[in-house]
Amino acid sequence: MSRLLTLSGIFVIILSAPSLADLNRDDMAKDKPVWTDHWLSLIHQFQVNIPFNQLNKHLCLISQTNYQEYTNLNSSNETPAHAYLTNVRERDCGIDMYNEGGVVQASQASPSSPIKLNFWRSPSSERTRNNIEVEVFEEASQENIFGIMNLNIEIIGLLSNKMLLKWFSTSEEFTEETIRYQVAEYLDGVLIDPTLEPGQKEEFYGVDILYNTDTGTGFGSIISKFFRSTSYSSFGGGLYPSGTPIVSEATNVAFDDNHIYAVRTRDLNLSGNLGSEAVAYEACINRSQYWTYVPAFGYGVYDENGDRVTTEFIGQTTNSSGNTISFQWTDVSGEGDFYLVTPTACRSLKDGQVLYDTNLDTCPSSNGSGIADLPTGEISDLVTIEDASGNEYLVRQLVERRAYSEVDMAVCETTAFMELREAAGEDAGSSGLRTVKTPNHSFFENTWIETNTPPSGAVLANSWKDDADRDPVFSGNEFLPLDDADSDGTLNFQDAFPLDAERNTDSDYDGIDDAEDSDTLQFSFDHSSFSASNATEVITRSMVPRATPVTPCPGGSEGSICWDVEQIPLCPPGGSQGSICWNFELNEISP
Repeated sequence: MSRLLTLSGIFVIILSAPSLADLNRDDMAKDKPVWTDHWLSLIHQFQVNIPFNQLNKHLCLISQTNYQEYTNLNSSNETPAHAYLTNVRERDCGIDMYNEGGVVQASQASPSSPIKLNFWRSPSSERTRNNIEVEVFEEASQENIFGIMNLNIEIIGLLSNKMLLKWFSTSEEFTEETIRYQVAEYLDGVLIDPTLEPGQKEEFYGVDILYNTDTGTGFGSIISKFFRSTSYSSFGGGLYPSGTPIVSEATNVAFDDNHIYAVRTRDLNLSGNLGSEAVAYEACINRSQYWTYVPAFGYGVYDENGDRVTTEFIGQTTNSSGNTISFQWTDVSGEGDFYLVTPTACRSLKDGQVLYDTNLDTCPSSNGSGIADLPTGEISDLVTIEDASGNEYLVRQLVERRAYSEVDMAVCETTAFMELREAAGEDAGSSGLRTVKTPNHSFFENTWIETNTPPSGAVLANSWKDDADRDPVFSGNEFLPLDDADSDGTLNFQDAFPLDAERNTDSDYDGIDDAEDSDTLQFSFDHSSFSASNATEVITRSMVPRATPVTPCPGGSEGSICWDVEQIPLCPPGGSQGSICWNFELNEISP
């Protein structure tokens, strides 16, 4: 049977234990914001991490579901595999921590067939539906970090009835030793900043990477587009997919097992004027060394009832290192966007060292290594702080950012790395690495995931079974599928109430037995509200692929066909929709 592995040698998730606090979150109701506010793990150099983040996190998540043991559960020629309930440690994978369980259904026609796995996270949630679908033809491995698989993710807001995140990625054998990995990702900004309304800020990313399994090297492009609604921002040019992005970028990368060379160009849209392509960033990044910080928007502050504090105050606290930190809990926009502001300074992105011990609006560059104005100390997770009147509040770290070490550029200028950069399309007149054509919104079409969650029974895989105190919903319980824990005649894998002989079915996961439930219908999402197959995207200069043939492929021979697929002519300015320039209309550029 195939197995799923998390990516190795990309960006590894490491987490710290929470600190003790005077206020105890366990004393607060589990439906309060102190429990339900999302937790996120982000990367400072996030554009570079786009190809890896969702794949890495969700393979980590799926690996905890015991799908190897329960694939084809109770299936036959007449009945499909039965779905089963799981409870996984989501935070271990850098994903929002729900602790509400998830339903898995896994099938495989034969030991040599691909595994098809669906994972409906938090089916009882009243906030979102988070559905995952993965089809694995070849597992991820040390040799092929992307595997041969399709990964499909959707997060749908129940209150807004809106798609909040859509990810679809494919990896396939492109040549005998080369894997082609493509991604399209849509993100509504409310998932990162819950103070926003859905549809105010949106982002889109397209990725095309070629990875050589023999040499462990790869290169490609990450296209980034940042949209703002016209009602939210005076610079707003409309929303995904046909609006004009306020910022569009192409981040071109070449990487080996240890380092990533990245160069990013950027276009700006200010009041309808598209700016020229400009190099905004260049770095040599260590793939395994990083340091962390919590941005000002990454904290939540809660009262003794577990509700978010919406009044401003200032104070001081002592962090885990014994340092005194001054802070200000303030509404930075005047519209409820509360940040926990702490002192900042110019810090090196190489190791976090403070280079200039003063707050500067713009930090100068330093010896080719990145530098940024960042917090110099953090307030620990789940500690108590006080205002000037002695009122106590509990702090949560909701967003952690990892800054991967940006090392001296000479590391990415060795002979071997320069050969890789040349294969990626760098030459004296190229102004950086070659931009390749990446997927657009049409990549999503016909990839919609079934919203309704199939019925399941008891928890068969519980990653919290040895830590029941952190499992308020299932109390650390894990059941054997073919036992009958409450002796009611219904086996555990079909019994939604395995410890209650009077109840056994719950089709809508609301905690009410179907026999007593007047409404067992689940939320259903109409994907046509997100589909935009005929939309025309705005293409700015940084996004346009350079069509010069590049040989050899990474590790390939002269004349390799690696990039033949990219030789797609551009339409002339004003080209018609449906032409061979990818159904795009070119705007404000020359080919």
